Amino acid sequence: MTDLDSYIIALPKAELHLHIEGSLEPDLMFALAARNHAALPYASVEEVRAAYAFANLQDFLDIYYAGAAVLLTSADFHDLAMAYFDRAAADGVVHAEVMFDPQTHTARGVSNAVFDFPGKRRHIRQQSPLHLVRQPLLRKVDQRLLPGHQPPQPLGPIRNGPALRAIQVP
Repeated sequence: MTDLDSYIIALPKAELHLHIEGSLEPDLMFALAARNHAALPYASVEEVRAAYAFANLQDFLDIYYAGAAVLLTSADFHDLAMAYFDRAAADGVVHAEVMFDPQTHTARGVSNAVFDFPGKRRHIRQQSPLHLVRQPLLRKVDQRLLPGHQPPQPLGPIRNGPALRAIQVP
């Protein structure tokens, strides 16, 4: 490793506009698919890694939605978030603007209860849509990133559907 490599690795980094589902790594994608008995359009972890050399937006979206399809339970979303924050901490990320796309999941039949935070629907803009990972996530951020840092976790309404569907998200 060169001095420049070491310098870059040590620099604090920011992740802006990160859709948490897009951070799903191939190994975890296959583990969640196995846990949930979900089919994937890829035969192996290596095939998914190779697909990440995409040539256009649609190729990326194909991988994104294939990964999202294995996210079915609260534990899946927890594991996804923890994997991202562990990786972010190891990479020196000190600020992360993480978004969550509930419509990606509700449109395919995943219940709002999987990522719901009971009694707080009225406060959606002030609370994390990922209540199931909020406390562990914030502890991870406090321990691994910057003490007291709380990244925003806004909802990311999908714009390729009717507006009414976006406002039906809890």
